Amino acid sequence: MIKKKSVIAAIALIALICGILSGCGGKNSEYEKKIAQLEAENETLRKQIDALNAQLQVGSGLYLSGWELTGKAWEGSGGADITFTAQPASYQDGMTAKLMVYLDGATVSSSECQWDGSSFTARASLPADDGYGYYCMLTDAKGSSSQVLLASPENPVEYALVYLQTGLTAYCNVFLQDWSSDGSSLTVSSGYATVQLPQLPEDGVAVGFRGARLALLLNGTEIDSVNLDMPEGEGAGSYEAILENISFRLPEMGEDDQLDLMLMATLTSDAVISTNAGSWFLSDGQLNLVVG
Repeated sequence: MIKKKSVIAAIALIALICGILSGCGGKNSEYEKKIAQLEAENETLRKQIDALNAQLQVGSGLYLSGWELTGKAWEGSGGADITFTAQPASYQDGMTAKLMVYLDGATVSSSECQWDGSSFTARASLPADDGYGYYCMLTDAKGSSSQVLLASPENPVEYALVYLQTGLTAYCNVFLQDWSSDGSSLTVSSGYATVQLPQLPEDGVAVGFRGARLALLLNGTEIDSVNLDMPEGEGAGSYEAILENISFRLPEMGEDDQLDLMLMATLTSDAVISTNAGSWFLSDGQLNLVVG
């Protein structure tokens, strides 16, 4: 049986290592080698503590056999309602549970769970922000408790809920690696574009992707565009395109004119998101990229 004294001893050793680390200060290569060694030992001990804590929880019966966190975006995407469902490994009369949510080390929500005979359930309403940590506090009839990690910035198994503001936001990016101009056309030789959809549905309706295009604007007025083929990317709700040899016709320009190349993506909500790929001005008869 794992004893709490083992955990306490490991914690004390970590504290000692941290004290040495702060004292070393990286003054020379010898200190740097010592710091690297202690950092490795520190990480090993932290993992041992996690394992010991897990075994202590199992021994006490205060752990979860299963759980789920889901989110539903508020209208206007200013936040989300979080629903938590969990099954204790061994329910006993008098056992209680709370859904605890932290942000930057402070408690931002503490929701009592309801027991329905098979699961604990709770709800929390959270404003859009990044860096949330979710825990379940289990307490038995005798008052013994255990805080079970669900998801956090260090363990972002529910990325869209941990980084809630990011998960609620649709955005796009574009990068020009190489371009050229022959005076009558502007050609993007290489680059890439990405679109990321919101990862949380609003009112139960997920936002989808309709399409994207690159548009060339002269002084804010669109003069040419090219539709992009953007297949799904590796991440959930992401779409990607490699930009190769895409040409746009150039109008007559003066030195006070400005060209902008915009990535514009249309969502199934009819919203259009955009970002600037680059801006050009004419100088001595040559196009000069000034942003991008």
